[in-house]
Amino acid sequence: MPGKTSRIDQLLLVFISLLSALPAFGTSAETSLRIGLDFVAASADPHAIAAPSSHTLAFHIFEPLVMWDGGDRIKPVLAQEWRREGPTRWSFTLRSDVRFHDGHPLGPEDLAFTFCRLARLEGQLQGLIYNILKTQALGQNRVQIDTRSPMSNLPRQLSRLAIIGAPPGWRGDYAAEGCPPTNQYKAADFNAGRVPGSGPYRLTGFNAGASAILQRYPGYWGEAPAWDRVEMIAIPEGAERARAVISRKVDIINRPPLESTSFFDQHPNTRIVTGGISRTLFLLPNTRKRTGAVSLDSAAVRQAISAAIDRRGLADRLMGGLALPAFQPLPPDDPAYPGLREELPTPPPGTRLPQKLEITTPPTFRRVADGVARYLRLAGVQVDIRDVPSEALPGLLESGDFDMMMLGRVMFDGDLAQQTRDTLVTRDSARGAGAGNFQGYSNAELDGLVERAMGTEDKTERAALTRQISTLVMRELPTIPLLHIARSWAMHSDLGYLDQPDGLTLAANVVPLVATPARVR
Repeated sequence: MPGKTSRIDQLLLVFISLLSALPAFGTSAETSLRIGLDFVAASADPHAIAAPSSHTLAFHIFEPLVMWDGGDRIKPVLAQEWRREGPTRWSFTLRSDVRFHDGHPLGPEDLAFTFCRLARLEGQLQGLIYNILKTQALGQNRVQIDTRSPMSNLPRQLSRLAIIGAPPGWRGDYAAEGCPPTNQYKAADFNAGRVPGSGPYRLTGFNAGASAILQRYPGYWGEAPAWDRVEMIAIPEGAERARAVISRKVDIINRPPLESTSFFDQHPNTRIVTGGISRTLFLLPNTRKRTGAVSLDSAAVRQAISAAIDRRGLADRLMGGLALPAFQPLPPDDPAYPGLREELPTPPPGTRLPQKLEITTPPTFRRVADGVARYLRLAGVQVDIRDVPSEALPGLLESGDFDMMMLGRVMFDGDLAQQTRDTLVTRDSARGAGAGNFQGYSNAELDGLVERAMGTEDKTERAALTRQISTLVMRELPTIPLLHIARSWAMHSDLGYLDQPDGLTLAANVVPLVATPARVR
């Protein structure tokens, strides 16, 4: 809940006091966890799509080198330590106790294979390695990474990249000018669970966009999760997710419907856990589309659309205290929050709104889409709502078959410059830029600011550039921020959830509580 995270603090204290009392799971009958999600990944390939649903599935099976803790710190995962060895050189020491699901130990070739594969895919995540020139193995557990220009934020950038196990016999280093072939794994191999990861679970069943079944990997190097078997089930509609957890068809759901929050809090067998704000809900205008005589490529038109939407009204009437109106790209919990004034750009006098707009939305955002449509209709726009299943979104984005789309974005690493480079700078596959820029937006001033921010070593200068990027984005509105949304989950009262800054729903974070509901509230 925005500004109210005391419940998380209380939960963590309870969890610490109860750790010694947790049962020894895995020593008797198999333990199972059923998770109801608004989205289930459309692909089990962790590099195919840059979306929270993809990361949610991927980080059960695969792991990054490091993870962002939500502040200014990075914590180790597959890399146990890292250090800067020069302006354009880093070294990472890999853990020696990690075994992939096929039994082979983690080594430099796994990192090199992952980089090489990402470069060849030319997908939405390619920008993570755009500035990496080469890798070099320094023994069995150490990797040297050279970059084209200084990169003070390289570890944070790599926190989003899931490392996959290199196929048997693959050897080599990553080089920007070329790599050994990386076509050994097809989409069907990921979906069938045949690609080795290092995470606590293996994929044993997958139905794209609908469900996934995970089995605990007994050789996991880290702390074993409580659950032997995990089932993820897509339940896009919020009320249906609420009914599923109340009826015990699932054990936990993400993003419980706001109208049910007070009911969950009062129901003796369910509970709500809330965290900080990590997701921004926004409208994505297709700047390649014209709606009648009006073009969405015009910043003035986008400003007029934005000005017609009452964000405070959306937050107050629809979000039940779990969201804040968005007047800038970053949520206020983010350490790089620039603190711009809470105001919207005013369109030039005489700017015409489109006569007609179609808003494409997945089911989980339909309630907000209806609220936006009401405000636009009051301004004289004829608005149609186009409902699409979540698994159809990537195809629609790639094809450009939309006027405006309702989407959510999570700050996985707290780096606005990197996120902007991925999603808003001019698309250039040769430079790994704009891989997620689906609306065709291009602005040379923004491109220059982002490149300067990505290259600077000075924290003060980077903060100033982040502010300039935020200011320009709010002036031009290539995306139209609406709401910053708090993380929330509903679950059975004998469960707790250990919050993390990216807001992903991970089975390892679901904790069985050896206490009565009265003790943990």
